[in-house]
Amino acid sequence: MTEWLAYDHLEPMGQEQSNYMLAMICAMIANFAQSFGSKNPKSFSPLDFLPKWDGEDSEDKGKSGRAETVEEMKALFHAMAASSKKKEKVKTKKRQERPKRTTPPKS
Repeated sequence: MTEWLAYDHLEPMGQEQSNYMLAMICAMIANFAQSFGSKNPKSFSPLDFLPKWDGEDSEDKGKSGRAETVEEMKALFHAMAASSKKKEKVKTKKRQERPKRTTPPKS
């Protein structure tokens, strides 16, 4: 058993290795996408995308340092949904205001 633990330490395998591989891909994609749209792109590392399973570094904690309540998460979700509906209404209105294209008569 100690040999396998030593081997796993040198060459990680299993879920942790898969998580790190996916985190590297996510960091690469995020860095690529940031290079197009931002004046001061933040450089991402794979550690930014690794899941944090212990409660200490959980992303569910806001700026206050405490975990969000269910009510706070629901309020945030409803605000995002309302914003999405508002954007969709604007898109629909713009589509309706566009002059309709007419196809030329067939000869």
